[in-house]
Amino acid sequence: MNKKLFSYVKKYYDDGRNDLYTVFILRCREFCKVNGLLGMIAQLGWMSLTRSSQLRNAIYSSMYYLNMVHLGSRVFEELSGEVVKTSTFVMRKGIFDEYQAAYCKADIVEDNDAKESTLLENKSIYKASLAETYEIEGAPLSYWLPRTMLPLFSRSTIKDRFICRAGMQTGNNDLFLRYWYEVSSINTDHFNNGTKWFSYNKGGSQRKWYGNLDLVVDWENNGFDIKAFKKRRLELGEIEKKNSECWNSEFYFVEGATWSSIASGTPMFRFTSKESIFDIKGPTCFAQKKVSHEELLQVLGYLNSPIVSTILEIFSPTLDCNPGTVSKIPYKNCIDKSIITDKVKNCIELSKADWDSFETSWDFQHHPLSRKVSTIAESFEQWQTECDERFNQLKANEEELNRIFIDIYGLQNELTPEVENKDVTVRKANLSRDIRSFISYAVACMFGRYSLNKEGLVYAGGDFEKYYKKEEEVLADVDGNIIIMSDGAALITGEQYGKIKTDNGWVELTYSPDLDNCIPITDEEYFSDDIVSRFVEFVKIVYGAETLEENLDFIANALGNKGDTSREVIRNYFLKDFYTDHLKVYQKRPIYWLFDSGKQNGFKALIYMHRYDADTVGRVRTDYLHRAQKYVETAMQSAQYTIDNASSASEKSKATKAVTKYTKQLAEMKIYDEAIAHIANRRIEIDLDDGVKVNYAKFQGVEVTQEGKKALKVDLLAKIK
Repeated sequence: MNKKLFSYVKKYYDDGRNDLYTVFILRCREFCKVNGLLGMIAQLGWMSLTRSSQLRNAIYSSMYYLNMVHLGSRVFEELSGEVVKTSTFVMRKGIFDEYQAAYCKADIVEDNDAKESTLLENKSIYKASLAETYEIEGAPLSYWLPRTMLPLFSRSTIKDRFICRAGMQTGNNDLFLRYWYEVSSINTDHFNNGTKWFSYNKGGSQRKWYGNLDLVVDWENNGFDIKAFKKRRLELGEIEKKNSECWNSEFYFVEGATWSSIASGTPMFRFTSKESIFDIKGPTCFAQKKVSHEELLQVLGYLNSPIVSTILEIFSPTLDCNPGTVSKIPYKNCIDKSIITDKVKNCIELSKADWDSFETSWDFQHHPLSRKVSTIAESFEQWQTECDERFNQLKANEEELNRIFIDIYGLQNELTPEVENKDVTVRKANLSRDIRSFISYAVACMFGRYSLNKEGLVYAGGDFEKYYKKEEEVLADVDGNIIIMSDGAALITGEQYGKIKTDNGWVELTYSPDLDNCIPITDEEYFSDDIVSRFVEFVKIVYGAETLEENLDFIANALGNKGDTSREVIRNYFLKDFYTDHLKVYQKRPIYWLFDSGKQNGFKALIYMHRYDADTVGRVRTDYLHRAQKYVETAMQSAQYTIDNASSASEKSKATKAVTKYTKQLAEMKIYDEAIAHIANRRIEIDLDDGVKVNYAKFQGVEVTQEGKKALKVDLLAKIK
């Protein structure tokens, strides 16, 4: 509404000023004669939301329902998703609070035909009066609520023993929020010891008990930069005074039960420890001063029960569940219920174990398929059993907690304790996903991020040699002379990483990280240390040389890529799918960057962002791109020789295809070389605190001039899609 319209609405239709559709309802009520009928289809929010309680009182003071079809979402093809939820109803002008209106609950099915059948076949029909609705504060739509639950709403509520609050609005999330794996670990600590970045709860996906801990916030010097930013915006008149504050900061780093305020489906609640700040989209329930830690765990169990999910269908029918809504939930203090505390603790432990099994958790220790067995098939079988046991135990815990709470509230005849598999939010084993995850872990070990010799994150910023020690080893020395290779390079491994720093001092590495932070990905094997050979070495070290081929076959079958041999399948995965998977897992904030010359696969190489320095691009160009060009040139000459001297047509045809491929690759690599030279000469620095988005952009859109042609914009790194 513009200012003029808003003033008019406020003057004449103040009860409905939140939205024009509610003004429309009030206007139609005026048109309706006494005992006349008003029928319409409208959004559902006004019937339930707290902010519309005054509107409901106004309408119900002179009208009552005859019937309603509760349609829910996806009614109109033009409006997809869960946002727009509707109902169609008929009301009569008059006062008859005891009238038992008929309600059809068709929102429980998604398909429109199914909604129609639900109505026409008289399914899911309920009877309720406005008098019963009034038994709940604010009179939200509640016709489906079992009548035996109505007395609950006259009891104490969550707010009598807990404090529910919304958290911070940074004012600029791009500036002040990062995924924890983007920034340097030396500036980050999720145990409230960080110098700059601190754990941050911002809601996230539907998950119970524990998790969604993947963000950090810039809270250096008690949030100095955020506060200064908000102050400047206030001075410029861009925000109001209330938005210039860091809301509810007295609850930062306080344990509680958090949830995602925006969620499709019933909100799910998680434990948050004393290590985090919380966001406006990650509201949290905190214990009042006299409430124990044990009772906080008990209320977490209660919040995840079917009692609360049933109540929240009434209080929070839209996607948004705010702190005020949770505060109003009826609550009975369960004194001396240690079984609840123990079960909830176990639920948190199980959910945390699941969360920490994946490398996007900062408490990830090692990959679950990295076990002391001889085959990856056996390792996966053990992991699958572990996942199934965790899933089944968590489900059993949740059902036991549900039974306890249903008994406490006397709702045995109304609610069932059963939990559907889809609502158990720990992951089961998945062969395709877990093999890809294992490959990602291998790449992390190649770069030194993780190690087979040490649990947890090893290196993510700072001085690499504080974590890994170089050792010199001359491989080829004849009479004191270093052998010179044909391309002029000295044949020495020279410096390689041989030791890792642990709590017990420096120990020998089982698997050494890459020396120069560049691992080539090639469509043919022309680097001895390309990513496929390094991965094969990794598999051999983890499971043993005797079962290497068996394990490679298992991995290749799980990947399902094209190729005649397991190594070809794995090579094709690295060429075509690895980076796509990496972007998906790391939510489009890759920590491994792919130098990519283009569609012809002329040149690809990975680097680790946290090991980048100003000379990295130069090394990629001279030590890898130029060597790759020489190989392709030699391979093309060989193919051309075959064409000129081939005795069979098939041999000649194969060589001709190879020449075509090499020609395209060389043309692509030539343009790419010009682009990479520009960046290499500039010796660009990056700041990990700026995050992936800002740093990644520094290597994109390099302009390359072509004789007689329009200048090209070349991206050095693969596009983030």
